[in-house]
Amino acid sequence: MVKFDSATVVQQKLRAEFGINTPGLTCIKDTFERFCETGTVEDRERSGRPSSISEETIDKVSDALKDKPQSSVRSVATDCSIPPTATHRIMTEYLALKPYKAQFVQQLYEEDLQDRVEMYIKVLNRKLAISYGAPVMYMVTIYRNYSNIKP
Repeated sequence: MVKFDSATVVQQKLRAEFGINTPGLTCIKDTFERFCETGTVEDRERSGRPSSISEETIDKVSDALKDKPQSSVRSVATDCSIPPTATHRIMTEYLALKPYKAQFVQQLYEEDLQDRVEMYIKVLNRKLAISYGAPVMYMVTIYRNYSNIKP
């Protein structure tokens, strides 16, 4: 069926063909034994509790999120009557969703530019006065790069 002299010979042939990065001796032996037993080199089926995630539960979670896309894992789990861990796994692994956090940013207007510059100069002068002990006055020249402004 298969010519297998020893794991060492196979490793030497693999090293001659593919270079230094070859599997170890135990890996080669285990792979050969698995091939002789099952006829394939793929992993054996593992024992243990079967996955509770089926196509039906994935569809349930997907439908719940279509109705309310901003739902939390806990609320979707409650609506679908499945554990929150399974819901989180479905959302991240099967539906490829990622958590997000809303970020609120202050909108800056063109007319606020001069106020911001004046405040910056005050803060800078205060910091320098604290550092050097005497009031120091600096002037700031502003250059606007209009290529970076979004329309």
